[in-house]
Amino acid sequence: MTIRTDSTQIDSYPAPMNFQGTSRVKWLSDCSYEFEYYKFNDPKYESLLGTKYTIKIVEIKGDTIVCQKVVNGQLTQRQEMIKIKD
Repeated sequence: MTIRTDSTQIDSYPAPMNFQGTSRVKWLSDCSYEFEYYKFNDPKYESLLGTKYTIKIVEIKGDTIVCQKVVNGQLTQRQEMIKIKD
């Protein structure tokens, strides 16, 4: 699950991964942003500190966003994110 504000993103994945990472978000355009992790719940993920991820939103369908994750200039993942209503 990802929780995002204009400037912060928290990614959480349950067991067995047991991952929680907090990052700073910098919007590059209306459809593109960068994030960089600065805090983790477990030291084993600290190798990811300082890695910049660029997210490009390529399609919006209602509450679903299709995006691409780029790391070091290479496409690493295409994924869908669904907005959960408050």
